[in-house]
Amino acid sequence: MRYSESFFLTRPRRLPVAVLLGAAVLFLVGSGCSPPPRTVEVVGRVTYNGAPVEGAIVVFFGEKYGDDLPAAGATDGTGHYELRTYFSAHDMPLGAIPNDYVVVIQKFKYPDTVRAQNKMSELAGLKGDLKRYIAEEAIHDLWPEGVPDGWPDGYIPSVTQIPRHIFENKERREKLTRLLRGIPLLPLRYADPSTTELRASVERSDGPLTFDFDLTGEIDEAAPRSVAEFQLGPPE
Repeated sequence: MRYSESFFLTRPRRLPVAVLLGAAVLFLVGSGCSPPPRTVEVVGRVTYNGAPVEGAIVVFFGEKYGDDLPAAGATDGTGHYELRTYFSAHDMPLGAIPNDYVVVIQKFKYPDTVRAQNKMSELAGLKGDLKRYIAEEAIHDLWPEGVPDGWPDGYIPSVTQIPRHIFENKERREKLTRLLRGIPLLPLRYADPSTTELRASVERSDGPLTFDFDLTGEIDEAAPRSVAEFQLGPPE
């Protein structure tokens, strides 16, 4: 399973620590000793009210801001996850650095902009009616499982501009900003390091450590933000 680099770049990396670790490795190799592994294998299962959660993102953050590097993974159809730690684009070993962690678990549903943009590329190559597609059909490619209330016809993020009438109505504006931010599929308190109560302590171990999390509670709406942050130009 592959993970986006930007996903791991949420905490500052401290170069002096990396330099010291590199020096320690060189010392151990030079002295004929094998350096201990940097990470400990961490696996587990995420459930919501007892049911397995597929497609959730699990992130272990050091309890103190800036401590080491976060580790992350995604759940499969059974709710199982395994963590990897991002050291570089070519160095993402399984596991987490021994540390005390705050655990964040989140899952959101977003408009499928890639699907819509691919369809537009196909139509452009075939000299199809792009204007008609954007106005009438794109909304169903953005939301193949059902169009949520508040999503305007003809709006494709990163392609078309947000309609002017959204700015003129506070309720519509807040609905759209919630949708752009993502529809929560798990309680939001687990998605924020400042509100999650989930914790894990990773210690050196000869075998994998298992941390299972059963999430509970109501799924609340994401708080609206300014629609302007998603705007690519003046409203229509």
